Amino acid sequence: MGVIGDELGISSFPDHILCHVLSFLPTRYAVATSILARRWRFLWTRVVNLEFEHENSDSESEEEMSFSDFVDGVFLQHNAPSINSFSFSSGADSKNCKLDSWISEAIDRNVQVMDLDNYLLRLPECLFKCDTLVDLRLHNCLLCHANLTVSLPKVKKLFLDSVMYDDYESLPKLISGCLLLEDLSIHRMMYGFKDMVYLYVSSPVLRRIALNFEGCDYAKHIVELDTPQLQYLKVVDSISIDIYTPKLSSLVQAEVCLCKESCKGKFIDQRISSLFFESFSKVKYLTLSSGPTMTCVYTGFLATTTRFRYLTKLDWVADTHFLPRMLQISHMLKILIIRKVDCDVKGWVDPAYIPFCLSSHIMTVSIYAYEGREWEYGMVSYILRNAEVLQQMNIYSKCVGNDSNFKFRAIQRISMLPRGSEKCELSLR
Repeated sequence: MGVIGDELGISSFPDHILCHVLSFLPTRYAVATSILARRWRFLWTRVVNLEFEHENSDSESEEEMSFSDFVDGVFLQHNAPSINSFSFSSGADSKNCKLDSWISEAIDRNVQVMDLDNYLLRLPECLFKCDTLVDLRLHNCLLCHANLTVSLPKVKKLFLDSVMYDDYESLPKLISGCLLLEDLSIHRMMYGFKDMVYLYVSSPVLRRIALNFEGCDYAKHIVELDTPQLQYLKVVDSISIDIYTPKLSSLVQAEVCLCKESCKGKFIDQRISSLFFESFSKVKYLTLSSGPTMTCVYTGFLATTTRFRYLTKLDWVADTHFLPRMLQISHMLKILIIRKVDCDVKGWVDPAYIPFCLSSHIMTVSIYAYEGREWEYGMVSYILRNAEVLQQMNIYSKCVGNDSNFKFRAIQRISMLPRGSEKCELSLR
């Protein structure tokens, strides 16, 4: 049994597979495998992913010096022909001064992915002149270089989380230096905690943008996007007072959540929201949600003269009072998902006329958090009665646990409703 177990164990794998497995471990664990057996002693030196995590410690302590020696030792013994990824994370109290040299070492070894989480420490200029980087991820870092020159010719993905910039030109300069950039994510921008933050993104090749300013209540943002090739946009925003998107002619999918939360000051108004949503005229898939007090977002949205002629899937997370108008301007809609917000909704009012998409195109409707209220029942009744090509109606109840009585009553009541489509199947879950 021992022989069989050994033959089928991990040690039976060839070295290149073992090195591949070790590459998924934090480097300290990969190095620790060197004590397993003679064969394992130097396997870790050929891993292509290096991941270091430095926990909080007092500067100049033995622990910090030991960590520095460990990283230095890894680079000294590492003999893989190149590095695929270099990841470094340090705590808020870390004042390690060798990060520059480690980043330089990784660049010299043709690193492709760089992930740095280094609390408010300045990044070296060599990082922004790396011609092998494909994916750059920065967390809690300082980007404060006067006259910074950026040349990242191969970077396609850029992720920036809580990065502090010296001025408003630093970020546009970083983006413009990524000539092949396709995917950009920005979470919580900081400009020295100024009252106003201006975000300008301009790129002729950018395809995906994710902006998340949720929880940033120390400043108000102005956002401007000049991205004619953008296909996907995600915005989670509780503070912007202006969102300007003049050229989104290629946009296919958008996810937008605009909410007040606990922020102070002026918020996005009806006029701005109307102009913002007009740039979505060609989207095919739209998720739209807002906080319970953001009526101005929806009134501005519905005031737009835009017709969503290409929209086929709508995920609506809001007061259903505004839904009929949305259906009227979405002629080709096929999939409708309705999710309620936790607030006193205004209810459901039958539209003056049947939306074209409802009578001719909508095939699937899913309603979440159904509680059996009269206005909910009225909405379901209206959709079932007028959706002439509807194939599937899914209703997900909000009842706690398995309230079989509620489900039975709801099914019994809804199943009695007339249906405009003979092929419609009803499911209550």
